Amino acid sequence: MENEHSDAELFRAKLEELDMTQASFARWMLEHGDNRPIQTIARNVRRIANGEAKLSGEMRIILHFASQAQGK
Repeated sequence: MENEHSDAELFRAKLEELDMTQASFARWMLEHGDNRPIQTIARNVRRIANGEAKLSGEMRIILHFASQAQGK
């Protein structure tokens, strides 16, 4: 549980660093090739931010690419 909590904190901190809300990040993912329905993406983002889902390696890479795309 503690690891999930730190994953959630890391995820929220990265979104803040990117100056994105959970909703804007979900839209960004959709615009950059995620082919799932926006509701599914948003639910997954919300679950990670709340510590209900693990911050996967894939999501860490997506956050890294989002950061690079913004030049941060």
